[in-house]
Amino acid sequence: MYGALATMALAFFAIGSGSTVAFAGESEIDADEGDERPPWAVSLSVGVSSPDDFTSIFTAPWNTSFEDTGIIAAAGSRKLVELDENTWIDVELGLARRVGGSDHWEISGLAFLRWDGVPWKEWLYTSFGVGVGPSFATGVWETERKKSGNGKGSRTLNMLVPEIALALPDEPNKQLVFKLHHRSGIFGLINGVSGGSTFVTVGGRVRF
Repeated sequence: MYGALATMALAFFAIGSGSTVAFAGESEIDADEGDERPPWAVSLSVGVSSPDDFTSIFTAPWNTSFEDTGIIAAAGSRKLVELDENTWIDVELGLARRVGGSDHWEISGLAFLRWDGVPWKEWLYTSFGVGVGPSFATGVWETERKKSGNGKGSRTLNMLVPEIALALPDEPNKQLVFKLHHRSGIFGLINGVSGGSTFVTVGGRVRF
């Protein structure tokens, strides 16, 4: 299953890298000139779940373990506001399907804060982001129930999604994206749920 998920992600990124998406009369963005970035974006990602604590994936990623459950996620986003030439907020609507150990759907609505003011932008376009917002699942996954702290879990949880996006400097709108797809109850604030689930994902995004 893992090989198939990885193949899908690479295929999507290859398609995006081989095409040019632009509005009529609108020139392609040059990342070095700080031009206004395209407002819309679509993405597709695939990933595998990890039973590890969310924070441990950051502090010791080399020790990350995985489960048999995968995820396929698609999202569409729209730029809400630019805070400065390197910082902006997107709103994003996502739809995901778990496969393997779970067969539930997820729907999410997130606000993303993103920043791309890295000093090495002329060699490798890089942006960092974090998204947060509500997530609804069509069922309670066993992993989430076990980690819930209330013994039953919850279909409605909060989603927290840190991400890193990479692209060629002359094609900043065709990106390879690494995300942590994390659902939890915010330390018990949502239906008494203290734990949650995390998927380590990779995919592609095209801004237009």
